[in-house]
Amino acid sequence: MMLSLIASIFLVSCSMSITDPEHKDDVLETHYSKFDGHEILEHRLLVGYENKDAALKLAQKLGGEIYEEIPQIKIVAVKIPMEVSEAFKILKTTKFSGIRYIEPSYKRYLIDPKPAGKSMTKSAEINSEEEGDLWSELWGLQKINAQKAWKEATGVDVIVAVADTPIDCQHPDLYGQCVEGFDPQSGITISATSDYEDPQNSGDDHGTHVSGIIAAKNDGKGVVGLAYGAKIMSIVIFKGTSDHSHVSYVGDEYTAKGIVWAVDHGAKVISNSWGGPGYSYTLKAAVDYALKHGAVFVAAAGNNHTDQHWHYPSAYPGVLAVGATNARDEVADFSSHGEYVSVAAPGVNILSTIPHSSTYGIYGKPYDYWGGTSMATPHVSALVALLFQKYSNATPYQIMKIIEKSAVDIGIPGWDHSAGYGRIDAARALEETSKNDGAVYHVRVISKDGGFSVPSALVTLKRKRRNGPSYYAASDEKGVASFYYIDPSDYDVIVGGPDLYDINSPILRIEEQTTDNYSINLDGGESTDTAEFDTHVDFLFSIDASSSAYLISARYYYSDDTIHPIFEATSSEATNVAVRLKAGQVIAMYAVSNPVEATTVVWATAIVNDKIIPISGRISVGSTYTFLDEYGGGDSPMWWTAF
Repeated sequence: MMLSLIASIFLVSCSMSITDPEHKDDVLETHYSKFDGHEILEHRLLVGYENKDAALKLAQKLGGEIYEEIPQIKIVAVKIPMEVSEAFKILKTTKFSGIRYIEPSYKRYLIDPKPAGKSMTKSAEINSEEEGDLWSELWGLQKINAQKAWKEATGVDVIVAVADTPIDCQHPDLYGQCVEGFDPQSGITISATSDYEDPQNSGDDHGTHVSGIIAAKNDGKGVVGLAYGAKIMSIVIFKGTSDHSHVSYVGDEYTAKGIVWAVDHGAKVISNSWGGPGYSYTLKAAVDYALKHGAVFVAAAGNNHTDQHWHYPSAYPGVLAVGATNARDEVADFSSHGEYVSVAAPGVNILSTIPHSSTYGIYGKPYDYWGGTSMATPHVSALVALLFQKYSNATPYQIMKIIEKSAVDIGIPGWDHSAGYGRIDAARALEETSKNDGAVYHVRVISKDGGFSVPSALVTLKRKRRNGPSYYAASDEKGVASFYYIDPSDYDVIVGGPDLYDINSPILRIEEQTTDNYSINLDGGESTDTAEFDTHVDFLFSIDASSSAYLISARYYYSDDTIHPIFEATSSEATNVAVRLKAGQVIAMYAVSNPVEATTVVWATAIVNDKIIPISGRISVGSTYTFLDEYGGGDSPMWWTAF
């Protein structure tokens, strides 16, 4: 028996929600695996919800349990007994309502700073009166005119949250400079005078080094931070291993929880010297939460020395992404490049604090030279603190623009992928003002014919004049990609997808992807535009006598296991039938009147956006039907999607 069949799809939004857990694990065992080419923390799913009950149903469906919730951004974390890839397969054919997204918890990395030893790379002549006994070694502060800036502001009463490894707040340069912090994985607060780091693990010294650059006190001893009047809030997102050999990332869920906690407890600056690949809706929600609550989010561009746009959180819209420079105002060879870079700051051989119990250090003291965008970032975070002292009512966008406008242009004239707008200058920044509040822009992605929302679409705002950063975001379950506090400018808006490997994606094959492009002039304020996906799927089939071909609504099939045909072709004689379904999500099925006496293979053809895909199914002995797809049908057929 031979057939030709074509099917079309009805697009269904996956939705879910959650209930409060009765308990949560303080610590999850950490196992890593690869998913969509990125490293993830295994046995964890992060779920954004609209209503909590759906999330509980999702957890129950997978045999899992909710171990963490962040109600401020409507997110829960679910511990599952299976690998994420297995859960992905189940969830791709399971429909919930009330869920905004489902995603893995990606592995992130400290921006790989390396203790540099005593050797320095500084300009031949740097002369200045000393502020501390190591002032002559602090070329970075001298380069950005810190002393002149201190006549205007020192960051008094501004809280800078450092999302990093634990911080040694008992270090002589940091004692009295900390406020209460938070360990989001264990859920405990950290004393403002504690040494929370592991004295046996030099791998967790990173947070202490970053903190010294920001706010080491100005007491004529040791080093001094650019914002020595500010306070440090420790948010622990990298923790030492039990064997004291290295540190590991706690997960996107705990990091988001820590960011939200910091904002809720008064942090005006969130400093992030870490990052990695993998677009996380959860991290973006936390970044957006910080921006909408008036906090500036500063993040390292990365040490990959490549031109990229996939590094998060630095590539999220509204983030101050920081590259690194040396004392000759050259971009460091390790500093990552990309359309998301805002500014650069000193990041080569930077002297700062390390834990007082460390077994290494220069001059026999708890200080060391490190290099990386990890060290550049706290210079910018500290500058934000200075500006907030002077302009306490400024918005995050206004602070960002002051820093960008006052930067010293280096390298290629104008904004560029390497240094952004240039190397920061603290004194010039404090002489600058900005009254522009920027733009908030939303792109809603829908099906042209069906009008339904399309999640997992990738949206790029490409600046036409190439005189500043471009921006990237992905659409959520409502089809909306949001860009908070971006530059008013002319953009080409490029919308593509949906992302085949996103759990929330409605498509199951690359042939179903499409694009929509348009141009926009953003002049400030908040606005929304609509992008339309326009695709089709044709099913061509020939029907034998007493046989039928069906297109079944995937929405209903996967929710109640009932056949809900939206197309049926039946004939008493052999005939050819063609049908085009331009918008929707369907399953293709072929049926005969009587049970077959021998296994019967049915062949058909689907044409997806003019691309031919042979499909087939197998009617087993004693059965009357088979599903049709490119893998031979089976009990779990793959639906077809058209927009």
